[in-house]
Amino acid sequence: TDASTKEVKTKDDTITEILHYINENYKEDLNLESISKKFYISTFYLSRLFKQITNISIIEYINTVRIRYAKNLLEQS
Repeated sequence: TDASTKEVKTKDDTITEILHYINENYKEDLNLESISKKFYISTFYLSRLFKQITNISIIEYINTVRIRYAKNLLEQS
């Protein structure tokens, strides 16, 4: 089980990096393909792993981040 624990941490670390990347680059043209290329992961694997760890799709997350920032902008103006 020790080896599987390390594997899970690695997957979590990858998703954490991707979440951070999305939060920092939400204004860019982000999509499943561009993110998978950036992190050297297949689109299928990224999609499945992201949903497995976060319980939402990567596109849903990108849209949620963009909506949150837009809402903050509206509240500040």
